[in-house]
Amino acid sequence: MKNANNHFYMFPNLKKYCCLKETNYTIVDVLRGKSDDVFERLIKVDLAKVLKRRGMFPGVHIHTGSYARFTPGSENVLYFDDYSIIEQDLLFYIPNISFVLRFFNVKGAGQYFFKEIRCYVNVKQLYVDAVQVTFDFTFVTSGGFQDFFFNLLVKQPLISYIDIGYNNLKIKLYSGLK
Repeated sequence: MKNANNHFYMFPNLKKYCCLKETNYTIVDVLRGKSDDVFERLIKVDLAKVLKRRGMFPGVHIHTGSYARFTPGSENVLYFDDYSIIEQDLLFYIPNISFVLRFFNVKGAGQYFFKEIRCYVNVKQLYVDAVQVTFDFTFVTSGGFQDFFFNLLVKQPLISYIDIGYNNLKIKLYSGLK
Protein backbone atom coordinates (compact mmCIF):
# COMPACT_ATOMS: atom_id res chain seq x y z
CA MET A 1 0.00 0.00 0.00
CA LYS A 2 1.30 3.49 -0.86
CA ASN A 3 0.76 6.73 0.97
CA ALA A 4 0.43 10.20 -0.57
CA ASN A 5 4.22 10.49 -0.99
CA ASN A 6 4.42 7.17 -2.88
CA HIS A 7 6.10 5.48 0.07
CA PHE A 8 5.18 1.87 0.70
CA TYR A 9 3.71 0.79 4.04
CA MET A 10 4.12 -2.85 4.81
CA PHE A 11 1.46 -2.88 7.55
CA PRO A 12 -1.14 -0.19 6.78
CA ASN A 13 -3.30 -0.98 9.84
CA LEU A 14 -0.40 -1.12 12.29
CA LYS A 15 -0.60 2.58 13.13
CA LYS A 16 -4.26 2.16 13.96
CA TYR A 17 -3.49 -0.38 16.71
CA CYS A 18 0.07 0.28 17.84
CA CYS A 19 -0.73 3.54 19.57
CA LEU A 20 -3.30 2.23 22.05
CA LYS A 21 -2.51 3.24 25.63
CA GLU A 22 -3.75 1.49 28.76
CA THR A 23 -4.20 2.82 32.27
CA ASN A 24 -5.08 0.51 35.16
CA TYR A 25 -6.96 0.94 38.42
CA THR A 26 -7.50 -1.85 40.96
CA ILE A 27 -9.87 -2.28 43.90
CA VAL A 28 -9.20 -5.13 46.35
CA ASP A 29 -11.69 -5.65 49.15
CA VAL A 30 -12.84 -8.34 51.59
CA LEU A 31 -16.56 -9.03 51.80
CA ARG A 32 -18.66 -11.22 54.08
CA GLY A 33 -20.11 -14.39 52.64
CA LYS A 34 -19.34 -17.43 50.56
CA SER A 35 -17.51 -17.00 47.27
CA ASP A 36 -20.29 -18.74 45.29
CA ASP A 37 -22.95 -16.34 46.59
CA VAL A 38 -20.82 -13.22 46.16
CA PHE A 39 -19.83 -14.25 42.63
CA GLU A 40 -23.45 -14.87 41.56
CA ARG A 41 -24.56 -11.50 42.91
CA LEU A 42 -21.65 -9.70 41.24
CA ILE A 43 -22.20 -11.12 37.79
CA LYS A 44 -25.95 -10.52 37.90
CA VAL A 45 -25.84 -6.99 39.30
CA ASP A 46 -27.97 -4.39 37.52
CA LEU A 47 -25.58 -1.49 36.84
CA ALA A 48 -28.53 0.92 36.68
CA LYS A 49 -28.89 0.41 40.45
CA VAL A 50 -25.19 1.00 41.10
CA LEU A 51 -23.88 3.71 38.74
CA LYS A 52 -25.64 6.99 39.51
CA ARG A 53 -24.94 10.43 38.02
CA ARG A 54 -21.90 12.13 39.56
CA GLY A 55 -20.17 15.25 38.28
CA MET A 56 -19.51 14.97 34.57
CA PHE A 57 -20.44 11.26 34.49
CA PRO A 58 -24.01 10.25 33.71
CA GLY A 59 -25.89 7.60 35.61
CA VAL A 60 -26.95 4.35 33.97
CA HIS A 61 -30.62 4.74 33.08
CA ILE A 62 -31.29 1.28 31.64
CA HIS A 63 -29.11 -1.83 31.70
CA THR A 64 -30.44 -4.13 28.96
CA GLY A 65 -29.55 -7.74 28.40
CA SER A 66 -29.16 -10.62 30.77
CA TYR A 67 -26.50 -12.91 32.14
CA ALA A 68 -28.95 -15.79 32.40
CA ARG A 69 -26.57 -17.64 30.10
CA PHE A 70 -23.01 -17.17 31.32
CA THR A 71 -21.15 -17.57 28.08
CA PRO A 72 -18.41 -15.37 26.68
CA GLY A 73 -19.91 -13.07 24.10
CA SER A 74 -23.10 -12.32 26.07
CA GLU A 75 -23.91 -8.72 25.20
CA ASN A 76 -25.68 -5.92 27.01
CA VAL A 77 -26.21 -2.25 26.30
CA LEU A 78 -26.07 0.48 28.92
CA TYR A 79 -28.21 3.56 28.26
CA PHE A 80 -27.17 6.60 30.28
CA ASP A 81 -29.34 9.46 31.49
CA ASP A 82 -27.54 11.88 29.12
CA TYR A 83 -28.68 9.75 26.13
CA SER A 84 -25.23 8.24 25.55
CA ILE A 85 -24.80 4.48 25.25
CA ILE A 86 -22.04 1.92 25.66
CA GLU A 87 -22.01 -1.74 24.76
CA GLN A 88 -20.92 -4.35 27.27
CA ASP A 89 -19.94 -7.94 26.67
CA LEU A 90 -18.73 -10.84 28.75
CA LEU A 91 -15.29 -11.79 27.44
CA PHE A 92 -14.31 -14.46 29.92
CA TYR A 93 -16.13 -16.51 32.53
CA ILE A 94 -14.95 -19.14 35.03
CA PRO A 95 -17.87 -20.03 37.33
CA ASN A 96 -17.43 -18.86 40.93
CA ILE A 97 -13.88 -17.61 40.27
CA SER A 98 -13.63 -14.79 37.71
CA PHE A 99 -15.11 -12.96 34.76
CA VAL A 100 -14.10 -10.14 32.44
CA LEU A 101 -16.45 -7.44 31.17
CA ARG A 102 -15.61 -5.16 28.28
CA PHE A 103 -17.35 -1.81 27.80
CA PHE A 104 -16.87 -0.53 24.25
CA ASN A 105 -18.43 1.22 21.25
CA VAL A 106 -19.15 4.40 23.20
CA LYS A 107 -21.71 6.75 21.69
CA GLY A 108 -21.83 10.18 23.27
CA ALA A 109 -19.33 12.45 25.01
CA GLY A 110 -17.26 9.55 26.39
CA GLN A 111 -16.11 8.52 22.91
CA TYR A 112 -13.69 11.43 22.91
CA PHE A 113 -11.91 10.26 26.07
CA PHE A 114 -11.54 6.48 25.78
CA LYS A 115 -12.03 3.57 23.39
CA GLU A 116 -13.00 0.89 25.88
CA ILE A 117 -12.90 -0.17 29.51
CA ARG A 118 -12.21 -3.74 30.61
CA CYS A 119 -13.14 -4.90 34.10
CA TYR A 120 -11.48 -8.07 35.41
CA VAL A 121 -13.29 -9.46 38.46
CA ASN A 122 -11.81 -12.21 40.63
CA VAL A 123 -13.45 -13.79 43.69
CA LYS A 124 -11.45 -15.85 46.21
CA GLN A 125 -12.63 -17.50 49.43
CA LEU A 126 -10.27 -16.44 52.26
CA TYR A 127 -11.96 -17.82 55.36
CA VAL A 128 -15.24 -19.52 56.17
CA ASP A 129 -17.21 -16.28 55.82
CA ALA A 130 -14.73 -13.92 54.11
CA VAL A 131 -14.25 -13.41 50.38
CA GLN A 132 -11.58 -11.35 48.66
CA VAL A 133 -12.91 -9.52 45.61
CA THR A 134 -10.56 -7.89 43.11
CA PHE A 135 -11.74 -5.48 40.43
CA ASP A 136 -9.02 -4.55 37.96
CA PHE A 137 -10.09 -1.84 35.51
CA THR A 138 -8.15 -1.19 32.31
CA PHE A 139 -8.93 2.06 30.48
CA VAL A 140 -7.91 1.96 26.83
CA THR A 141 -7.32 5.14 24.83
CA SER A 142 -6.14 5.54 21.27
CA GLY A 143 -3.01 7.37 22.43
CA GLY A 144 -2.00 10.88 21.42
CA PHE A 145 -4.46 13.59 22.36
CA GLN A 146 -7.08 11.13 23.59
CA ASP A 147 -4.60 9.68 26.10
CA PHE A 148 -3.43 13.16 27.11
CA PHE A 149 -6.98 14.43 27.75
CA PHE A 150 -8.01 11.20 29.47
CA ASN A 151 -5.13 11.51 31.96
CA LEU A 152 -5.56 15.27 32.35
CA LEU A 153 -9.35 15.59 32.63
CA VAL A 154 -11.06 12.23 33.04
CA LYS A 155 -8.93 9.72 34.93
CA GLN A 156 -9.30 10.98 38.52
CA PRO A 157 -13.01 11.86 38.27
CA LEU A 158 -13.65 8.46 36.63
CA ILE A 159 -11.83 6.66 39.44
CA SER A 160 -13.94 8.59 41.95
CA TYR A 161 -17.08 7.62 39.99
CA ILE A 162 -16.01 3.95 40.06
CA ASP A 163 -15.27 4.11 43.81
CA ILE A 164 -18.73 5.51 44.54
CA GLY A 165 -20.27 2.90 42.25
CA TYR A 166 -18.35 0.20 44.14
CA ASN A 167 -19.66 1.52 47.47
CA ASN A 168 -23.20 1.42 46.04
CA LEU A 169 -22.52 -2.15 44.90
CA LYS A 170 -21.43 -3.19 48.41
CA ILE A 171 -24.63 -1.75 49.84
CA LYS A 172 -26.65 -3.76 47.31
CA LEU A 173 -24.65 -6.92 48.05
CA TYR A 174 -25.08 -6.60 51.81
CA SER A 175 -28.77 -5.83 51.51
CA GLY A 176 -29.28 -8.96 49.42
CA LEU A 177 -30.46 -7.12 46.30
CA LYS A 178 -29.13 -7.88 42.83
